[in-house]
Amino acid sequence: MTDPTTTPPPPARPAALHPLALLGLGAAALLLRCHALDRQSIWYDEANGIRIALRALPDLFSELTADASPPLYYLVLHAWTALLGQHEFAVRALSALAGAATIPLIAVTARRLFSARAGWTAAILAALSPFHLYYSQEARMYAILAGLATLLLYLGDRAARHDRGRDWAGLAITAALAAYTHHYGLFATAGVAVALVLRLRRRTAALQHLAAALAAAALLYLPWLPFAIRSQLQGTAITGGWLPPFSIQLLTQTLSHLCSLHMLTFRSPFFWLGSAAVAIALAGLVFRRLRGPNGQPPQWRCRLTPGAAYVATALIAGLALPIAISAIRPIYLPERYAIAFLPAAVILLAAGLDRLPTAWCRACTAALALTAAVGLLWHFSYMRKSDDRHAAIFLAETIRDDDLVLFTPHWTAVAPLYYLKELPRQTGYPMRTLEERQHRNEALERERRSLPEMTASLEQHRQLPHARVILVRLMAAWEADAEPLQQAIEQSWMPTARRDFPPLSITIYEKMPPHPPETP
Repeated sequence: MTDPTTTPPPPARPAALHPLALLGLGAAALLLRCHALDRQSIWYDEANGIRIALRALPDLFSELTADASPPLYYLVLHAWTALLGQHEFAVRALSALAGAATIPLIAVTARRLFSARAGWTAAILAALSPFHLYYSQEARMYAILAGLATLLLYLGDRAARHDRGRDWAGLAITAALAAYTHHYGLFATAGVAVALVLRLRRRTAALQHLAAALAAAALLYLPWLPFAIRSQLQGTAITGGWLPPFSIQLLTQTLSHLCSLHMLTFRSPFFWLGSAAVAIALAGLVFRRLRGPNGQPPQWRCRLTPGAAYVATALIAGLALPIAISAIRPIYLPERYAIAFLPAAVILLAAGLDRLPTAWCRACTAALALTAAVGLLWHFSYMRKSDDRHAAIFLAETIRDDDLVLFTPHWTAVAPLYYLKELPRQTGYPMRTLEERQHRNEALERERRSLPEMTASLEQHRQLPHARVILVRLMAAWEADAEPLQQAIEQSWMPTARRDFPPLSITIYEKMPPHPPETP
């Protein structure tokens, strides 16, 4: 008979993950993310980020203060390119390294919250995620953002358990770094903060420490806050008109990206296999089979573990904020910004699978891994972001001394000019090209050329003896300026060749032969 005064033993801690196994996992993730790293052409977002990062530090800050992007990634890329160069593989290797480092961190976080099996499952799902791999192979800040979002979850749990000053300080610094990496770092921090408030609601001292940590993070972010507010009010970049308005599809697209189903169509059996595995994992997360009292049959109860409630609250609260704001003003793009919430999603799926019987857990993990592998096959074999690289090769082989290259919209020049070593004589429409402003601040200057002004410039260009016009235009239904400009060009110039490099089209124009005089 048990002595009622005996203190029950503390719950057993989850088994540790061996450091060498974690190192091997990170190395395997890095190899996968470095595979065919330079297969895709550098596209506009990457080229523009590289362009900003290569500027001298005063110019870099001057441009970013007028744009929507925080500076941390650009500063890191500035130092990175100084060491490794500007080649496609080199500039993307920073994201590949950040993405690979996130995988062991996800494993450690899931192990801490649930179990070693959940840690390995979460790491496998994240390592094979086509969504995570996509941004681990792009020269942008999103792979770093996902890593910092994982660290927020990990440090938030440590701080809540131990209530130590170093854990709260780490949480404050990580929150500030996330905000300086991307604006969605603020939403990831808000989600973790809401989850911690609910978790610590009966612990007044810990809540005070959380408030102090958030205040410290806000203080660290304060120097950049005026520029962030101004960029949002001016509607640059993240609040530009290209973002979709609120609809229910934002929710379904978010779910498909977080569950690695976005590469598959509804007709694919792998889509339904992965969907079934996700549904079973969520059921395992929410429902628990409990023994009935006095020998009665077992019963199912809806019951979340404290760890699952913490991660689920951080995920839902973090996502709800940008989606709710988008109902007023669009700021959310699932295929891009949901990456900040991918770590929480894969950890939740792993937690649900961990509560299933071993055979079910293995079967559903295998189904999700197979679904992700099919998405990876599509990513490496068929998906193409853009063809700016071949457009630049065509321009380099085609351009003559008297040619005028005309880019419309003006920003289509950015990616081809990343590849061209000898820059052509060029202009932009309806604004100036970035190279025309190389000694100015692109984000602050909004000079617009009117169509009559462009027509007058082209007429002046006709005076050169061997003049040609090369029109580089964006092939997109929403692009409103290219069609009127092309019609104006074709009134005085004759198209002689055209090549398409999606999303760009390049047309070469030569002078029209003079009309013979009319006979009386």
